[in-house]
Amino acid sequence: MTGALTADEGRPVIAGFASDPSICRVGDSYYVVHSSFEYSPGIPLWTSDNLTEWRLLGNVLDRESQLELPAMSTWLDGSPVGPPGVVLQSGAGSTGLFAPTIRHHEGRFWVTVTNINVAERGPLIVSAEDPAGPWTEPVYVSGLRGIDSDLVWDDEGHCYMALSSYEGGAPRIRCARIDPTTGTRLGDPFDLWQGTGGLAPEAPHLFRRAEWWYLTLAEGGTERTHAVTVARSKSLYGPWEPAPHNPILTHRGIEHPVQNTGHGDLVETPDGEWAMVYLGARPRGVTAGFYVNGRETFLAGISWVDGWPVVDETAYPVPEPAHDFRDDFESSLHPRWVSPGTAPLAFVETGAEGALLTADDHTRLLVCRTRDEHWCAEVDADARAGDGGIHLRLDEAHFVEVVIVDGELTSRIRIGSLERVRRHGVVPSRMGRIGIRTGTSDSIALLRRGPDVIELFVAENDKRSVLDRIDGRYFSTEVAGGWTGRMIGVTARSGVLRVATFSYTATTGETTS
Repeated sequence: MTGALTADEGRPVIAGFASDPSICRVGDSYYVVHSSFEYSPGIPLWTSDNLTEWRLLGNVLDRESQLELPAMSTWLDGSPVGPPGVVLQSGAGSTGLFAPTIRHHEGRFWVTVTNINVAERGPLIVSAEDPAGPWTEPVYVSGLRGIDSDLVWDDEGHCYMALSSYEGGAPRIRCARIDPTTGTRLGDPFDLWQGTGGLAPEAPHLFRRAEWWYLTLAEGGTERTHAVTVARSKSLYGPWEPAPHNPILTHRGIEHPVQNTGHGDLVETPDGEWAMVYLGARPRGVTAGFYVNGRETFLAGISWVDGWPVVDETAYPVPEPAHDFRDDFESSLHPRWVSPGTAPLAFVETGAEGALLTADDHTRLLVCRTRDEHWCAEVDADARAGDGGIHLRLDEAHFVEVVIVDGELTSRIRIGSLERVRRHGVVPSRMGRIGIRTGTSDSIALLRRGPDVIELFVAENDKRSVLDRIDGRYFSTEVAGGWTGRMIGVTARSGVLRVATFSYTATTGETTS
């Protein structure tokens, strides 16, 4: 397979911010969902017929009635930076939807997730006959509190929800019988296996194989000590026997292009083989490394030895990805496009003129995931119709942008409570494209290099003029915190911004000066 690499060699099957994957199979088709946190629509849903090549089918929670999110903070509204020593408050970053699970039972797809913004309601459940939707309005399981909810059915057709509960202090894995159509709890919660003693036992996934129930967990936190562990039992109520070779997957303490591995979910293939999706991160730069595209989805094979799953990260060659796209917005909005805190359809219209973004009295963002180590994004927007431009976001406090405000071309870089704004003169009636790209830099000493360098530019034909540049480490998870990844797209500041085209292209990371 030309250009194929395996997960062990550092290639994800779903690149970019695609954390906490969950998988199910129906016939010959596979389906994966993952966390979306503060972005709307919520819960991207991917499909594949071979486990290695995935297509974005849509988003599960695509209506305002299904998803309540806090609005973006005033970070993006051009608010002034506070005085020295004052830390401005961040807004909605890394809130929202935590770690969904997807399952199929008796002709319906089921998805459960916790919306941390309304966690007191309990995990929500939606279902659909067709994974492309429409999905039902959510029901909430009010008798259970926690994150990373999971669904499973026993041989009698009874449904159980497992989750990671932090009630009472120390985290523990709890389970209860429920009615998934109403959210009603039908029995008292009971404890499952609590893991091997690692930090933050989370992401429970229950499944059956032969006479055994299996329970996989994520332990160690989602940073460098992350791991997948497993136990089994003849009954959901225990006792649970941990695998003798736990953890069954971890990269902690070793040199490897993929770190933070954990949060595994297993699936059986039509021919009786097994596979596992899991999350990982690809740090780059000097010690201890910086990852910028978020936690991504990787794939491993599973063999069974003495009734226990054994992970093979080399089992599936993953073809070289093709993430490039050019969008002229003439048809309906592609499901790649999302917005923090607000559904894009609330402020975006598409048609023959391109995309029209109405800012009203709020800054608006229309963004998608960056999916490559190095890339270049450009936007062709009408500067006379409304203020705005191109924007790279990690969260409200960490972003870069090139915008046209009051007819003036402006570059802005914000890192926490620090901000650099450069004004580059009045925009001519006919200007070129504006863009952001990443690359490497030979001018930075080897021991001080981050994962990349971010450049802000304006382009006329094939010539790019750099407006500003910044070390990419400041837009990494290790610096900014949180659980998402870089998002690139368009920002509207006032009026109606018309976007004719937006392009995203993977690059080789051409050296910058």
